[in-house]
Amino acid sequence: MNPDGTPASESDGRFQVYKVNRGETDSEDYLNWPVADGAPVNEDGTPQIIGDQTLWSVYNDADASKHTNDAGNSDPLGLEVQQTSFAYARQEPLGNMVFMKWKFINKGEHTLDDTYVSVWSDPDLGGAGDDLVGCDTLLSLGYCYNATNEDELYGSAPPAVGFDFFQGPIVPSPGDTAYVSGRAVPGYRNLPMTSFNKYINGTDPSSPVESYNYMQGLLPDGTGYVDPTRPVG
Repeated sequence: MNPDGTPASESDGRFQVYKVNRGETDSEDYLNWPVADGAPVNEDGTPQIIGDQTLWSVYNDADASKHTNDAGNSDPLGLEVQQTSFAYARQEPLGNMVFMKWKFINKGEHTLDDTYVSVWSDPDLGGAGDDLVGCDTLLSLGYCYNATNEDELYGSAPPAVGFDFFQGPIVPSPGDTAYVSGRAVPGYRNLPMTSFNKYINGTDPSSPVESYNYMQGLLPDGTGYVDPTRPVG
């Protein structure tokens, strides 16, 4: 995105997903690491490789002509997102994880209030017809698991998948300390998972307002969920 909030040319070849591997210093992406666009670097200016492989990209919502999906066809906010993804090539549990970091920069002309940042996923855990989802509010963990001990793809040993918020967005909180990319930020705290939601085919959001309601953990019309097991009154 340009400094004035307008979209940069999508034909510019530098806008791509850059990939660097630990121990490799002669790849094209390593040698052309886009530092000027915000790609993370070490103190010596070399690409910052986290894990065994790091991917980096930058994107934005500035081009109004791209807002064609009913669920998100609002006017551009002028947000730039710098995304870092990394993983480890190991046999232990760490090798079954993918880490993602997002840096949001408001290059628009408006202050953004009541903002929610959500991760959307379509997990399809093997056969998609018997998947269930839930969340653990203490762990800030959303998860998907199989409804039975038999799956059309995984057989009698279906796995589960989780989405954990290690460091959420920061908000003012006197006396606390937040952490952003290893940097301490006194007077703030990291938000945990504040909402969780799901929808299936046929209940997809069909407007930006419905998407925003889903992000808040509400039904598309903005009403809350009712626990059918709790007594009324």
